[in-house]
Amino acid sequence: MLKEYDGLFEDDPEWLERARHFKQKVADISVILNKFSLKLERALSYRVTYQPSCHMTNVQKVTKDPEALIQSIEGIEFIRLNSPNLCCGSGGIYNLIHFEESMNILDAKMSDIKNTKANVIVTTNPGCLLQMKVGIAKENLHDHIKAVHLVELLAEACEATKKVHEPFHFPLCMKMINLSARIYRKLANLKKSNIIQNRASLFS
Repeated sequence: MLKEYDGLFEDDPEWLERARHFKQKVADISVILNKFSLKLERALSYRVTYQPSCHMTNVQKVTKDPEALIQSIEGIEFIRLNSPNLCCGSGGIYNLIHFEESMNILDAKMSDIKNTKANVIVTTNPGCLLQMKVGIAKENLHDHIKAVHLVELLAEACEATKKVHEPFHFPLCMKMINLSARIYRKLANLKKSNIIQNRASLFS
C-alpha cells in the first residue's frame, strides 16, 4: 500500500508530489537489514524454505534481500520452493471472500513446501504467515514444520529471542499491541489537524 501511496493523489498535483516523495522513503525491513552486518551469534540447524509474498515480489520488487539474510545465518540449509511465485492463497482478503479457492491454492503451496522437507517456513508478509500456519494445521504438521517471520528467525540468530519452535512471547506481543494503539492515536490526531483536513475521508 505504501509503495503505491501516490496512486491516491493522482488528481491532486500538490499532494501527488508529496506522496511520491514519501513513497521513495518506504522500504521493507529485509532491504534495510540486508544493508547492515548483523551480529548473528547463534548457528541454527534448520532446513528452511522461503515463501515470497506476491506483494513483495510484484509491488515492492524485493526478491533477493530476504533470501540473502536467510542464507547469512550459519547452519541454515536453504531449499527454494519449486514454484516460489505461486500465491499461497492469502492475497489480502482473498482467503476471506473466496475461501474454498484460497484453500485449494494453499494445498498446492503446501505440497511444494513438503517436497522441500523443510522444518521452518520463512515469510515476510503477515498474511502469508497466517496462511502458512493454516496450511500447517490443515496438514497436521505441527510436530514437523513451523512458520515464522524473517525477523523472528534473525532475532533468534542474534540471540535476541527464544527459539522459533517456542510459543510467541506474550509480553512482546503486548508491546506490539500498545505500539499499534499509539500509532492509531497519532493518526486520529492527524485527522483533526488542518494539514489533512481535506483528506479526512482517507482515515474514516
